[in-house]
Amino acid sequence: MILIDRTSDRTLADQIVDQLAQRIKAGKLPEGSRLPSVRQLASSNEVSQFTVVTAYERLVAKGLVESKAGKGNFVARQHAILKEPGIEVAAPSLMSAEGFAHQVLATEEPILPASSGFLPADWFEGVINPAAVKRLLKPGAEGTLAAPVQGSVFLREQLSIRLSQWGVNVPPSQFLVTHGATHAFEIIARCILPPNAKILIDDPGYFVVRRQLEQLGHRCIPVPRLVDGPDLDALQQLAIEHQPAAMFTQTLLHNPSGGNTSLSKSHKLLSLANQFDFYVIEDNVYGDLANHTSVLLAQLDEFQRVFHVGSFTKVLNPGMRVGYVVPPLRFLPDLQMQKMLTVLTGSALNEALVAECLVSGRFRKHLQQLKSRLDRARVRALGALQQTPLTVVSGQADGMFLWVKLPEGESSDAWAKQAQQAGILLASGTLFSMTNSGDGYIRLNTAYAGDYQLVKFFQQMMKAKKS
Repeated sequence: MILIDRTSDRTLADQIVDQLAQRIKAGKLPEGSRLPSVRQLASSNEVSQFTVVTAYERLVAKGLVESKAGKGNFVARQHAILKEPGIEVAAPSLMSAEGFAHQVLATEEPILPASSGFLPADWFEGVINPAAVKRLLKPGAEGTLAAPVQGSVFLREQLSIRLSQWGVNVPPSQFLVTHGATHAFEIIARCILPPNAKILIDDPGYFVVRRQLEQLGHRCIPVPRLVDGPDLDALQQLAIEHQPAAMFTQTLLHNPSGGNTSLSKSHKLLSLANQFDFYVIEDNVYGDLANHTSVLLAQLDEFQRVFHVGSFTKVLNPGMRVGYVVPPLRFLPDLQMQKMLTVLTGSALNEALVAECLVSGRFRKHLQQLKSRLDRARVRALGALQQTPLTVVSGQADGMFLWVKLPEGESSDAWAKQAQQAGILLASGTLFSMTNSGDGYIRLNTAYAGDYQLVKFFQQMMKAKKS
């Protein structure tokens, strides 16, 4: 007999599945034994036959039950549900780019994601319209069809409107939709960089791009990153010395420092790109979170040398890998071909959902709510961090990140390792730097930086040093 609790949050089918699965796994229902018929189980538990059919189908999908046409449902033989021997895959070190990214994206272990590059999941609740999902999944609707290689026409039209609000005027035909920004960086690198190229990157800067470029056989040249953008004197000397093919940089809400490149530096950077004949890849994945309007390199350059990359993964839904690149027009055919040869095309459903959010105004409203939440979280975080021995260096104005300095002589790697043991994810500054400039710093996510558990950890670390 199945015990049905009609006050439970679990559906009736779920309750039947749970109880039968427990009995099968415990050996109380021997393998090969026949289960009650659909009609019998429905009658004895006063549920619909549809509910029982649903439960049996789920048990079959779990490999616990076998359905034999005309005979009924039977407990599956043990060999049919034996799992393959576990394969131990050594996780990369948390101190490496790959290891940190692996931990951020892992969901199997509870951890305080104090340095995550993603906002809390519940901050995205309600932004996707369920009615739109249902409509887009009807037979023959846009979400059920293959997406064009270049990306949904409707989405590219909305992206064109979106960038025009930044002062960047570009037609829909010049956009290439990608599987997020990381995918955009890779196809750009594969298309425009010669073998063994020398590439300028922000230091500190986004570590995944650096590892991508290194894996492709290129050499990354660190350019010191200051509060208001790259150190242009250093950049000029490096350009003279190395003759770089490109520079990867973030203009707005730089990761990890949270700073913005000033207008004067943006002009000078583009002037140096022209003088030394290198391309500039502008990473703008966080720009939507800025509290004030600022000029983008793409606006100044008008796509002569700038490749502008954006993404909705950080601000709309972490589960939706939708990004885009706007290249100088002459490179678009090559980028599109590279995309087709690597991933063929994108997700028509995800692209249609992003477009629907943009055209309906839900995205604009959602951004306002995100920025308000971040502002409130930032106030809490800055207040909480005053109770610790850490110093907030930048990121106090807007955006997702705070760049925080540890007390003199402290190692950010050591703090990150200790935090991991305490169930806290910290990003050591050394992850973001090819030089020693990141040692003694950590990146914090504003949404989590005021958490009591984190503040207590910082206080305990210093208490332990003093004792």
